[in-house]
Amino acid sequence: MQVASLPSQADAEKSYRNISGKFGNIVGGRAYEIKQAEIAGKGTYYRLRISAGTRAEAVALCERYKAAGGSCLVTK
Repeated sequence: MQVASLPSQADAEKSYRNISGKFGNIVGGRAYEIKQAEIAGKGTYYRLRISAGTRAEAVALCERYKAAGGSCLVTK
């Protein structure tokens, strides 16, 4: 599930630290990745994604994360 899209890798790393502290009971211990993406008209952004296994698990995780006050979307 994607939880952030930020203009620098350092911002994405900082965001992960903040999220894992604030929402550790939901995302703690899960692997994460930062994917570089070119956004038309905006330049390079870094997408912070939390691993969730299957799509169904990602949807369930995203719902729990939203219920706790976070913002997320499930990607392909």
